[in-house]
Amino acid sequence: MIEGAIVGVFLMLLVFGTIDFTGAYWRCQGMQYAAEAGAEFAALRGAGVPNVAAVGPGPNDPLVETKVKASVPGFDPAKVKVTSEWPDGNEPGDEVIVTAVHPLPLTVARVFFPSGCGAPKPECTGRSVRRILRH
Repeated sequence: MIEGAIVGVFLMLLVFGTIDFTGAYWRCQGMQYAAEAGAEFAALRGAGVPNVAAVGPGPNDPLVETKVKASVPGFDPAKVKVTSEWPDGNEPGDEVIVTAVHPLPLTVARVFFPSGCGAPKPECTGRSVRRILRH
C-alpha cells in the first residue's frame, strides 16, 4: 500500500510535469512566432518604402510592439515586453532585431521552487533578425 502511494506521487509528478512543460514549449514557440512577425513587419516598412508608414530607426517602435502583441497566442499582451532595434540604421539592407519576452507560469516547478526561495523566474523569449527589404 505504501509502495503504491510513493510510486503514485512520482507518476503524478511525471504526468503533470510533462503536461506543464509541453505547454511551456508551445508558449515559447508562440513567442518566437510573434517576434518573427514583428521583425517581418519592421523589415517591410523601412525607410524609403513608398506608400507605407516607416517604422524605426528609434528603439522600441510602438507599431512593431503592437504587431508583436497582436501575434501572441495564449499570452496576456500586457505582460509581453517587446524591444525593437535597428543597429545599422533603417535603410534597405540594414538589420532589424525584435525581441519579445513573457514570464512563463510553470505550475509543477513552483512546487519545488517557490518564488520566495531565490529561484530564477522562467521566461519565454523570442528573438528574430531580419534585413530591411529593398524596393
